[in-house]
Amino acid sequence: MNSSVPGQYQITYKYGPDNVSKTITVTVKGGSTSGGGSTNDNNSSTNGSNNNSNGNINSGSDNNSNQTTNPGETTDTNGSTSVTPEIGNGQVAVKGESVYATKKIGLYKKADFKRNNRVKLYSKAKRINRPQFIVKGYQRDNAGKLRYRVQQYNPYTRKYVKGTKGYITASAKYVIPVYYRSTPKSNKITVINRKGLNSYRKTFLTQKVTHYKKGALLKVKKVIKYKLATRYQLTNGHYITANKKFVIQK
Repeated sequence: MNSSVPGQYQITYKYGPDNVSKTITVTVKGGSTSGGGSTNDNNSSTNGSNNNSNGNINSGSDNNSNQTTNPGETTDTNGSTSVTPEIGNGQVAVKGESVYATKKIGLYKKADFKRNNRVKLYSKAKRINRPQFIVKGYQRDNAGKLRYRVQQYNPYTRKYVKGTKGYITASAKYVIPVYYRSTPKSNKITVINRKGLNSYRKTFLTQKVTHYKKGALLKVKKVIKYKLATRYQLTNGHYITANKKFVIQK
């Protein structure tokens, strides 16, 4: 029997232990649609997905406006939200920028801060001993709080500290940029680093000129932006770091 051709067909089959033979008539009607006899209408599903009134396809799940992320945000497999926040507002450090902790903070393996995923605890310290970090990225915890993905950096050795990758708070109450962004009103700064600092002919701090000891009072002409850091240009035209762990404004 050809089920794709309309008409009547005689079919004989046997059944039972005695092989009883029986013949029946089967009628195949015309007008069936392609696709195995199934039809699609406005309420049908496509590949198990429902079409909503906006024409969007939901993969077997309902739309929930409370579960959508903001523009620029993505949700990872752990349910936490990663984000590239709007930068340049003075509150959020840009990727690659240095920050340091002004109060007690923790470094964690994940953006959700829990004791069992804490890597290290940093106590509140004097200015020159404050932990400095390089911002590598951003992440939001399950409550929506912004975290910095960082690694600790030692500006004295100019090297990263091993075993210090993780997340810290991005709250300006606890961490702030480590480089000055402005010139003091007095145009004066004091060297606070125990080993002093050097001045250079170039903004990338090469061609050493003079070494200044701790406590030296220097006159500043202006602040110069260098990549994601800053330098102070002295009134003699030479350059020094504007890192707050090395100098303080008067």
